[in-house]
Amino acid sequence: MEIVIVIIIAIITIVTAPPQRSAFSAAASDLGKNHEFIAPPLSQERGKRPSFACRPLPLRKLAVRSCVRNYGRYRWLRYNPLAQPDSIRLVELQPGAPEDEIRVEIQHARLSEAPEYETLSYEWAGNRKEAKVRCGRGEEIPVPLNLKAALKRLRDRDRPRRIWIDAICINQDDLKERGDQVSVMTQIYQNAQGALIWIREQKPDTVEAFKMIPKLAESWYSQGPQDDPSTEPAVEVEDEHADELDNPTIANAIRDTFTRSYFTRTWIIQEILVSKKATIVCGSHQVDWVLFHRAANYLVQREFRLDREPAGRTLFLVALIRRNEKRYKEAQLNLRTLLRHFRYSQATDIRDKVYAMLGIASPVGRSGTEHCVKQLQADYRKAVEDVYREAAAYIMTDEQDLRLLANEYSPCSRQLTKMPTWVPDWSITSKRLLPMARKSNTLSSLIKADISTRADSLFVNGFKFDTVTYATPIVTPENEAAILGTLTSLVRSKNQYPYNNQSLTEALCRTLIADNANFRPALDHEERYFFHLLRHRMKTIDVPIIQEDLMTDLRYQTVSHQLRHNEPYREELSRNLHGRSFFMTARGFMGLGPKARRAVLVGDRICILGGGYTPLILREGSNFEFKEHKNLKAWWKGKYDWGVQFMQKKREGKEGKEGEEGEEGEEGEMQDRKWYTLIGESYVHGIMEGECLRSKIAPEKIERIEIR
Repeated sequence: MEIVIVIIIAIITIVTAPPQRSAFSAAASDLGKNHEFIAPPLSQERGKRPSFACRPLPLRKLAVRSCVRNYGRYRWLRYNPLAQPDSIRLVELQPGAPEDEIRVEIQHARLSEAPEYETLSYEWAGNRKEAKVRCGRGEEIPVPLNLKAALKRLRDRDRPRRIWIDAICINQDDLKERGDQVSVMTQIYQNAQGALIWIREQKPDTVEAFKMIPKLAESWYSQGPQDDPSTEPAVEVEDEHADELDNPTIANAIRDTFTRSYFTRTWIIQEILVSKKATIVCGSHQVDWVLFHRAANYLVQREFRLDREPAGRTLFLVALIRRNEKRYKEAQLNLRTLLRHFRYSQATDIRDKVYAMLGIASPVGRSGTEHCVKQLQADYRKAVEDVYREAAAYIMTDEQDLRLLANEYSPCSRQLTKMPTWVPDWSITSKRLLPMARKSNTLSSLIKADISTRADSLFVNGFKFDTVTYATPIVTPENEAAILGTLTSLVRSKNQYPYNNQSLTEALCRTLIADNANFRPALDHEERYFFHLLRHRMKTIDVPIIQEDLMTDLRYQTVSHQLRHNEPYREELSRNLHGRSFFMTARGFMGLGPKARRAVLVGDRICILGGGYTPLILREGSNFEFKEHKNLKAWWKGKYDWGVQFMQKKREGKEGKEGEEGEEGEEGEMQDRKWYTLIGESYVHGIMEGECLRSKIAPEKIERIEIR
C-alpha cells in the first residue's frame, strides 16, 4: 500500500509541476545553423540518471520520452530546416579503424557553394531504423543496416570523407522536404565528384568475380564500337574466357555479383546516368562502373551465343543503363520510354517508380501551344493513384498519342484499382505482353488525336468502328479445347472472310495467334533489342507458320492432343490466346481482346482513337452494369446507334465547343454525354494495318470520346 501511495504522489508532482526549459532545449539554441540538433541521451545526463522530482516535465513530453527510453534504441534527431531551395545536407564521415564506432557530422551547404563531396547509391532494404551511427557529441542517428555496413567499408583511417546520403541528408519524416530534395537530386549527383555504388558485403568467392571483370571488359571493348546496332561483326567472336567461366567457382561468383538486388532499384538509373564517375563497391572490392557494364555486356553476348537465357535480368538492366546514358546526354529520353524500359525495377515507395525518372526525362513536345502540359514535380503528400494519374496525363498530352495504352501494361495484373482505366499501374513488374500493334503504325495517324485530360477523364477524338456481338469467356488451358471446338464449328463454311481474300478458316487460324510468329516467347522486346545491340542479335522470325495445305484441317491446327507442344503454331496459340477473349463483331470481323481479368462482353465498342496503335475496346460507363439488362439485344438496339444521332444533336446545339476551347464547355456537357471505361487493346483481323478504314472514317463520324 505504501508503494502505491508513493507512486500516486510522484504522478501528481509530475503533472502539476510547471514546465521548465530542458537541457537539450538549451543546447539546441547554441548550435549553429549549419549543424543539426540531436537530443542528448534520455537515460543519462553527464553519467547520472534523471530525477523526475527535480526535473519536472509536462506529461505529454514525458510519455513520448519514456517510450523512447524504455522501448527505443535511438536518439531524437531534430532537423534544422533547409534555408534555400538549393540547400542540401552533407555527411562528414569521420576517420577510424575498422573496429571503431562509426561517427558522422552533418553540415548544411548550397549546391552552388558546396565543398567537394561524393554521393552514395545503395539499397535501403528493410527498416530504416534498424541500426545506428554516432553523431556530434555522442548522439545516435537511426539508419538502415545496409547503410551502416557501407559506411564502415567506406570510412578512411586518417581523414574525413564527405558524402551525400539520402537516408541521413533528407528529413524522411518531412514529406514536403522529401519532394523538394528529389526535385534537385539530379543536380546533387551531377555536382558530386563521383557516385559510390554499394552492392552489399562480399562473399567468400567474390574476389574471383572482381578478378574476371577487367578481363571480360577488355574482351568486350576490343570488339569495337557497340553503340551502333547496324554494325554486324565480321567474324564470329571467339569465347576466349570459356575455360574460366565454365569453372563452377568463378561462374557462381560472377552470377552472384551481377545479380545483386541493388540492380533492381529504380533510383540507380538516375544516380548512375548523371554522375561524373561511378564506382562499384562490394565489401572491400571496387571496380569502375565502365568496366562493370562492359563485362555485363560480354556475359549477355556469351549466353546468347550459347543459346542460353542469361541467368539474371539485372544483366539487361545494366545494359539498358549504358544504352540510355548516350540518349540522356542528347535529351532523347522521355518519361514513357524510361518507365517501360525499367518496369522491372523496385522501389520502397512506389511513387518513386515515377519520381525517380523525372530528373532524366525530357519532354517530347508534340502538344504545341493548344494544350498546357503541366510539368510533374515530386510531392510525397499525394496518393500513389494521383501520382500515376498525373504521370499518365502528362505523357499522353505531351506525346499526343496513346502509345502508353498499347501493349504497355497488362490489365490483368493491375493492383491499384482506384484509378481511371486509362492510367497504367506502374507498381507492378509483370512482363510486357506480346505486341498487338503492327510495325507500320498506320492506325495511329488516321485521326488527329487532340488529347486532353481533366481530373479522372481522358478526352480524345475517335471513331466507333464496330460492336461486339459474340464473345467467349477468357481462354485458359482448362477451357481451351471446348472453346476451340465451338469456334471450329462456327467457321466450317468455305466462305471468304469479308475483308480480304482469306477463307474463314484461315482468318480464324490467324486471329487465334494475332497473326504473330515470334519463336522466342521467353524474351521481352527489350531483351531482343539488346541482343540485337550486342552484335549477335535476336530477331523475330517472320515465316508463314500457317501453311496453306494445313488450312483445310483446322482441327489439326487447334486440338491440343494432336500436336506436339513445341510445334510453332501450338506455341503461338498458347502465348497469344490464353488470358484473352475471342470475339466477333456486327460487321463480321474476328478479334482478340486484351489480357484481362474481365472478359470482352457483347455490346462492347471497337474504337479507332486518334493516336491509338491498335483498336481499343471501350465499354459504356453509365450508371448501370451490362449484367442488369436481361434483354441485351433489345437494349443494344436502342442504345448503340453508332453515335451518329447523338453527335448530330451535339453539333446542332454546340458547334465547335468541344475540346480544349474551354473546360467549361466540356464540363457543361458532362451530364448528358456518354462516357466509357477502357477495357484494353485488341487485335481485329483485317484492319490492323489500316485496311478498309480510311474510306469509312468520314469527318462527320469522328466524335469526342471521354474515357474514365
